[in-house]
Amino acid sequence: MKKKYAIFTIMIGKNKSYSYVENNFAYYAKKIDADLIICKEENFSKSYSSSKTYGVFGLERIQILDLLNHYERVLCLDSDIIIHPEAPNIFENYPDDNCMYLLNEGKIFDRSHILEKNIQILNENELLKHVHTRCKYYNVGVILFSKKQREFFEKINFKEIEKIIFDVNYFEQTYFNYLFMKYNFEVKELDHRFNWM
Repeated sequence: MKKKYAIFTIMIGKNKSYSYVENNFAYYAKKIDADLIICKEENFSKSYSSSKTYGVFGLERIQILDLLNHYERVLCLDSDIIIHPEAPNIFENYPDDNCMYLLNEGKIFDRSHILEKNIQILNENELLKHVHTRCKYYNVGVILFSKKQREFFEKINFKEIEKIIFDVNYFEQTYFNYLFMKYNFEVKELDHRFNWM
């Protein structure tokens, strides 16, 4: 019987920790009755991977658009995360499927200057006045998506990414935050139980 939920992660290249993390994720997926889907080959990031730019494989998160055609909700996890064996079911703890859930890193670190640079490069200066008043900059290490967020992935523009990839820190994370702001996507905050960065 097909499962309603999936856990998606990216494990491209050789990393000794991947086997441990994969087993850790598989245990949690079984516990919460979710499929575990691991991206091990480049697709969207292939054009940029030769640049050695930090975070380029994060572009593979775009595969979640297709996954949302098959699953009600998808939990996206960075591959350097370890899940506590007694961690609660994140899908049950955050049941609202009208929004995305992420940790607000902006409460911990001031990332406004990074977001400002992204906005300036993409010539969306009207957004600048909102940067310092929001105190919001979300960490993409743990993201909980639902079917209703398919539109978010449809807004991703590779021409925009090409403009920022070499000049903006944490470019894929910052670009996601730019999209949250520009299109006013509803985002609710995860607490530290689910992303202890």
